[in-house]
Amino acid sequence: MPFLAQLLTALTLLVAGLIKAVSHMTAVTTLNIPTCFGGSQTVTLGASFWERAHCWGCYAALAGAVWLTILSVRALPRYRARLIRAK
Repeated sequence: MPFLAQLLTALTLLVAGLIKAVSHMTAVTTLNIPTCFGGSQTVTLGASFWERAHCWGCYAALAGAVWLTILSVRALPRYRARLIRAK
């Protein structure tokens, strides 16, 4: 896969994962359950902020960050060689 395609894929994973994690963490902490007779029951969720943050967004953001780190490390020799040639 070309470098630019890998870079864009890793950035997409990172951004999408962060968006999902943040939206999951800021979700409403109550459930509204409809009953048989047209009423509803409200149930409060007692989970703390970080316990609710655990979703696929965390894994996607982590994968994107690791992928970007690997791409950066692999690109360093080419970047250094370009700097040395420019002097």
